[in-house]
Amino acid sequence: WYMHSMLVSAGGPVKLTSLKDQWLKFHGHKCNIERFLVVGEGGIGATLKRIPHVVKLVQESGATYVKAAQPADLDQAGLIEEDKRYRKELASRNAAKAAAMGTSKATPASKAVPAAAPPAAPATTAAAPAAPAAAEPAVAEGKRPAEGAEGNAEKKPRNEQETAMLGRMLMQGVVRVLQNRAKNNQGALPLADLETEFKELWKVPFNVKEAGETDALSFLRKWPAKVELQKDNDSWKLSLPKKFAVPTAAKSAPAEPPPKAGPEVPPTTPAPPAVPPAPVPKKGGPPSRPPANIEDFLWNMHSLLHATEGPLELEKLREQYQKHFGHKCNVERFLVVGEGGISATLKRIPHVVTVYSESGTTYVKATMPADIDQAQLKEEDKRYRLEIQSRNAAKAASVGTSKAAPPKAPAASGEGKRPAEGENSAEKKPRTETDPVTLGRMLIQGVVRVLQNRVKANKRALPVSDLEREFEELWGVPFNYKEAGEAEAVSFLRKWSAKVEVFGEPDAWMVQLAKRGPTAAKSAPAEAPAKAAPPEAPAAAADAAGATTASPQDGQAAATPRVANAAAAASDPVLAQRLTDLEQKANGALEVMRSLLKQQEALVAELHKLKS
Repeated sequence: WYMHSMLVSAGGPVKLTSLKDQWLKFHGHKCNIERFLVVGEGGIGATLKRIPHVVKLVQESGATYVKAAQPADLDQAGLIEEDKRYRKELASRNAAKAAAMGTSKATPASKAVPAAAPPAAPATTAAAPAAPAAAEPAVAEGKRPAEGAEGNAEKKPRNEQETAMLGRMLMQGVVRVLQNRAKNNQGALPLADLETEFKELWKVPFNVKEAGETDALSFLRKWPAKVELQKDNDSWKLSLPKKFAVPTAAKSAPAEPPPKAGPEVPPTTPAPPAVPPAPVPKKGGPPSRPPANIEDFLWNMHSLLHATEGPLELEKLREQYQKHFGHKCNVERFLVVGEGGISATLKRIPHVVTVYSESGTTYVKATMPADIDQAQLKEEDKRYRLEIQSRNAAKAASVGTSKAAPPKAPAASGEGKRPAEGENSAEKKPRTETDPVTLGRMLIQGVVRVLQNRVKANKRALPVSDLEREFEELWGVPFNYKEAGEAEAVSFLRKWSAKVEVFGEPDAWMVQLAKRGPTAAKSAPAEAPAKAAPPEAPAAAADAAGATTASPQDGQAAATPRVANAAAAASDPVLAQRLTDLEQKANGALEVMRSLLKQQEALVAELHKLKS
């Protein structure tokens, strides 16, 4: 259906060499034809010739083009019916060919896979002599073999990988049987009735011998994470494990979409608990937008893990994310990724992602159930972060620090990176001599942004008494000028006369942006670097006019030369260019300092974590 929709929308034949590019543009994900059709030595051209009821290949001017074989007004149900008709015709043709050759395993068309078989049926076993055509599952998940391969599938022995894959698919079928019984409140299933119910649901036999086992009991014992065996006198019964038993969630869903034939599971590891089926993608839907904040990213991660059937290897997480959403998985934008890599990072959000290992391979899965919405995930995220804050506060109290109060949460917008657990304990280390200087610059840059916002909103000067409130509303952290070595806000602000202007009377001090010349108002908003605010404080910025002072005490002395330079620059283009170059160099050096400071903070936080 996706191939038909893409070719119809193209408005004309599509060049075979550009087919995958056209698919990517239209659907927003890669054209993974090898997943569904066997691509042999003849390449994709020979493969598409095996679905002539969907795709037509034409030659024009020495180039191969493809176009839709069905009319544009055909709907998906009509295409499915046409596909069933074609496959039945193909099965009859193969049966006639086999009969003509005198084989005893000729398969009449009536023995072909029923067209009405559920789309989630596991693979049939090729050992059934009466139905060799059943080796072609009536599902979209498995590869469809080349024409003529159906009747010969039983001639070649299964290799180890095929046997393991068949075992996983049979087990998925058993799980669906048990899930249906749980929905109908039928209780545990007697082992003697498993084969009957399996065949009633899937229309194929429960043939464990093809999966390398001699009996059903030994086969089921290999999957303790999938089924639970209970002995009842001389018989065995099986049911879903307790972590599977969620009938209320199943009942609340109005219509469960049919899952795919079997989860995509690594061949060397047993499958962990089944994951709810992925929603059917919208036809021709464009790629989704990248997340704007960490809450959106967490929701994307939750949705991806539930949309991926079976376990997902950690090393394939980014690739699967890009296939699902159509944009890169930029986890570093929202979470700090340290030396432990993305695995250690995801372990810091256990309320969203569960990281586990099996047979030496690391996998990820969703922690929360599939039926929650984004608002519920946000609430759970807030609850978890409060719990972390309480834990950090308790840890600080246990070591006797006077700063045991819970640390301030990052800004609700989620714009900055979320720190690693325990990074909030950075206040335990004593501040060095340069810390007040850095903090002072960070605070004054935050004040400048507050005043700039007021200018944009056509508001007047800000009373100093209201500065703390507006500062905290904007940045989510307190205006702690005392940490910068000042006893009062006014004395702190007066040190930065090149940035802000304080005027008024002792009981009614006011603050506004400093006046630097005719272009000051226009250039002021560009002073603050965008998104430079770390989670625990506003953006750390040095003097954007090219400050080279080593301490805030020198700021008062440097104010007059700065104003003079600004006035001179307005009339001297050479000087103006020189000042611009110095400003860029100063900003570049500042960015390096910020990066080093973040690395130092992360290192100290990790050391504290190791010590505790």
